[in-house]
Amino acid sequence: AHTPAEILGLVTGNAAWPRAVFVNGKFDAALSSLGALDGAKVTTLSAAIRETPDFVSSHLGKLASFDRQAFTAFNTAFAQDGLVVRVPKGVKVAAPLHVIHAADAQAAGSMLHPRLLVVVEPLAEFAVVESFVSLKGTEYLTNAVAEVFVGNGARVHHYKVQQEARDAFHVGTVQATQGRDSLFHSFSYAAGARSEEHTSELQSHLNLVCRLLLEKK
Repeated sequence: AHTPAEILGLVTGNAAWPRAVFVNGKFDAALSSLGALDGAKVTTLSAAIRETPDFVSSHLGKLASFDRQAFTAFNTAFAQDGLVVRVPKGVKVAAPLHVIHAADAQAAGSMLHPRLLVVVEPLAEFAVVESFVSLKGTEYLTNAVAEVFVGNGARVHHYKVQQEARDAFHVGTVQATQGRDSLFHSFSYAAGARSEEHTSELQSHLNLVCRLLLEKK
């Protein structure tokens, strides 16, 4: 079994941040620590489908359309699990949520399909860091999809750091929608994987700020 210290030693960030850890596409509660979320609601996708099916069905797949992108269709069809985040109106979450996706030797020859759904209601503030790392150097494909809903007057920061094995392949899609007077900042940094493809799409309204940055080492 892996340890929190082993996982945290591979990523960039503060160990005190609340974190959700997935190993080979499956949520690992023992490695995760979801305290200090200041009122934000964080659940696995499988739990959210059971507990709040109407909320999930009204958001999941509404931005990342599986009929236009083949890899999004694969993610929608084969995602083993994922994370659903809901930040209520006016709530300001102080610390970033760190979502860590780790692959080990058991991922060899497989496709991993992480899914992230973030809904930030009006006037709320939230930041999320997605880290993709490898515990063992092996060949696999990560196909990650994130959907981000930014309400009127809300502020959302999204950071993605890809440091997977050099034999790995990575495909990432971030699709967001912004309300009026909102801010969405998305930054993606890639230092691993043999091949990476990253796509960002935005649906927006008037009076907003959007920053999309991509850096590959």
